[in-house]
Amino acid sequence: MFKTNDDIQIWGQIYYIDGDVLDLSDKSITDKDVKDIWNLIIQNFRIKKLILQNNNITDEWAKIIFEALIVNDNIEELDLSYNYLMSKNFEKINEYLINTKNLTKLDLSYNFISDEWMAQISDWIWKNKSLNSLNLFENKNWLPGILELKRALIVNKSIKTIKIWIYETGMQWALQFVEVLKHNTKLKIIYN
Repeated sequence: MFKTNDDIQIWGQIYYIDGDVLDLSDKSITDKDVKDIWNLIIQNFRIKKLILQNNNITDEWAKIIFEALIVNDNIEELDLSYNYLMSKNFEKINEYLINTKNLTKLDLSYNFISDEWMAQISDWIWKNKSLNSLNLFENKNWLPGILELKRALIVNKSIKTIKIWIYETGMQWALQFVEVLKHNTKLKIIYN
């Protein structure tokens, strides 16, 4: 798989690791490509930023990626935006997100995160102190999920920036985050 310290071969193509960034966005990665990515994450501890944006990643695929991230907890920034995550496999995702000591930025925007998964996300926000930026933009977050998120953000003040979509929830959502800002004045909320 590896050509040099800086080049990686996946699917017959060479990808360059730019410093500590591996950008595999827009590569049409599918479930059958998972083993190569899993090996790549396990074997390359210098990757700090992993971009898997817009790759048709499903919940099953994500479960395997998070298994690799549990072994290699050096990733500081993880971008899983514009995929097909629908929150069906919480176990490995939660295990990683609760226990990681290095992840500071997580982008889950433009997926299909449900209220059920929002409750899980809120659970690891309560417990994870390394995360300081979370992007949940363009997920349909309804009031039950927002209430869980509100409670977690009041407790965990390490998150400094959150991006979220409020088009559907409107004023009810805004009122919940007024309460958050009373307890966490340094939190920056970015919304549409």
